[in-house]
Amino acid sequence: MMTISYEYEGALYVNLTNRCDCACVFCLRHNGHKGSIYADNLWLEHEPTRQEALDNLLARDFSQYRELVFCGFGEPMYRTDDIVWLVDELKKRVPNLPPVRINTNGHANLF
Repeated sequence: MMTISYEYEGALYVNLTNRCDCACVFCLRHNGHKGSIYADNLWLEHEPTRQEALDNLLARDFSQYRELVFCGFGEPMYRTDDIVWLVDELKKRVPNLPPVRINTNGHANLF
């Protein structure tokens, strides 16, 4: 099963890509997944389309979450245009959308 979104500590996390330009020693990708309850399901069999991600997110009850976080097994900014589209669509459809945050390595300008 492919995990597009998952809950963690009161937030909803969005996993859009496996791609990453780093090899951080603390990352789940490189440390044997120690301590993660999601590591086995985060590797995506394919990058979800915008619509697949939107459908997955719209199935959630956003009133349960303190924030929406774009962060998964890869660097989310590889999908910048898709993140912007998703947030715009969610703002149209989800009343009181929680704050949105992106966990990024900061290298978006490089790619």
